Amino acid sequence: MPDKQTDLGQGVHGMLGQSWLGQYCWTFDFRSQELSCHSPALSPLAANTVQMAFKESASGHRISSLPRIFVEIDGEQFPVLLDTGAKLHPSAEATKALGGKADDPVATSFILESVFEQWAQLHPDWKVVKRADKQLGNVKMIEVPAVKIAGHKVGPVWFCSRPDANYVQYYSRLCGSEVEGAIGGNALQYFSLTIDYPNKLARFDR
Repeated sequence: MPDKQTDLGQGVHGMLGQSWLGQYCWTFDFRSQELSCHSPALSPLAANTVQMAFKESASGHRISSLPRIFVEIDGEQFPVLLDTGAKLHPSAEATKALGGKADDPVATSFILESVFEQWAQLHPDWKVVKRADKQLGNVKMIEVPAVKIAGHKVGPVWFCSRPDANYVQYYSRLCGSEVEGAIGGNALQYFSLTIDYPNKLARFDR
């Protein structure tokens, strides 16, 4: 595709997605910036290991490899898409809040707009950016102090608002069960994350 018709970012020529990842066991080591295939299979009894869910047929055949997990925020459990590719094209205001450089997409996480508004009302001390994405004018961003994932507490993590229908209707249908947002690289950066697609398990190591 012509560069102007993609949102991949400068110097990026393609994207490897769930159909490519979904056959194997992978380790995403964000700290050392390494991706490994054919990692040893995970055990559901191991520490900091959580069950993933996928969209499957009645016979158990997997239809998609978009993984769904639960995270805890502000004492509440949220079903979210585990989305290693979630990104934001930050506005000038968002770039300033993130302390980064302009013109480059950044990793982010997403949450339903209705949940975003609830957080903002309950926690007026949480930082908010009202126009966060320079391409989509309706994206807001909120800094959540801590997120609990697989027994770990990490943060702060910025979440971007998305219309409820994006996840309640569209992504929930692709995942096979309800999701209320996505956990992305800005939360996953704290981990060496092993995703065992065949056994539907994910382990989060600090």
